Amino acid sequence: MEEGSPPGLFELKQLVLPVECRAVVLKLAHEVPMAGHLGITKTKDRILQRYYWPGIFKDVAQYCKSCEICQRSRRKNPVKVGMIPLPLKTHPFERIAMDLVGPLPRSKRGNRYILTIVD
Repeated sequence: MEEGSPPGLFELKQLVLPVECRAVVLKLAHEVPMAGHLGITKTKDRILQRYYWPGIFKDVAQYCKSCEICQRSRRKNPVKVGMIPLPLKTHPFERIAMDLVGPLPRSKRGNRYILTIVD
């Protein structure tokens, strides 16, 4: 922020992306390794953190709508279901949940998976 700028204003630094780089950025922003295939809004928001180009909103929408994996996994008529109450647990380790995330890119220590355990 420059000296003397009105309070509350900030400088947004975005690279204006040339046409030949847009496909790579769209792919990387949409296919997030730990989050899967993001929707239109989240993909657009990820790109806008660093990049901009004329027609970005239309391009992101078209890319997400034409994603083959998203089209195969998207339900045509999503069924809305109410919340299911979970039984109340009163003692530690009465119920645990585990999830294994991966494979991910290899870490500095050579790890490729994350084991998550919640009590």
